[in-house]
Amino acid sequence: MNTNNKKTFFGRIKARPIPDFKSQNLKKFLSKYKVTKALFKKKKIIIEIGFGMGEHLIYQAKKFKHKTFIGIEPFINGQSNLAWLCNTNKLKNIYIFPGIFDKFVKKFKKFSFDEMFILFPDPWPKKRHHKRRLINNDFISIILKHAKKKSKVHFTTDNNDYFAQTKDLLSNIDKTKSFKLTKQIRKLKFKTKYHLRAERLKNRINSLEIIIH
Repeated sequence: MNTNNKKTFFGRIKARPIPDFKSQNLKKFLSKYKVTKALFKKKKIIIEIGFGMGEHLIYQAKKFKHKTFIGIEPFINGQSNLAWLCNTNKLKNIYIFPGIFDKFVKKFKKFSFDEMFILFPDPWPKKRHHKRRLINNDFISIILKHAKKKSKVHFTTDNNDYFAQTKDLLSNIDKTKSFKLTKQIRKLKFKTKYHLRAERLKNRINSLEIIIH
């Protein structure tokens, strides 16, 4: 999270060409299922930051149809894929914010959530790029500010350094006043393509669950 005017997103927002029918579908989807301030009045808001191709969001939305899901993703390929999956599965409880988390926070200053997923975020493995990582002190402060009581944040990565850095950041906060880390880490029942890729590469997958007081 970056509170100054420095660049907060790096790279392209589109990796490969998108078929016209998917582009048109995404345009219609975003006009109907865009994130608005009124959306946060709903009960049980679940946010996923960086949803990739949207497989995990689809799994959750089909399983918990009474909950409202918000997917935050800057990449157009992922947005179009999720919009297409929503239509083919006839799901009406997923909303897309087409941008990065910084812009989401600036636009919705009073947002709140019951649960949040951060699954395999870009680890920016080179040391000089660590400042680009999503999770930092500013990010944690924002999450604690906007989380509802008894809400949960799930973080999973196959980058050992990123996981250690996140745990160190959390250890510097007074957990008795804000949150606690669960001792038993709940393994995700649904595996995204990044999860499966990590398993193929035999990378160690680390997860933690934060429960907000």
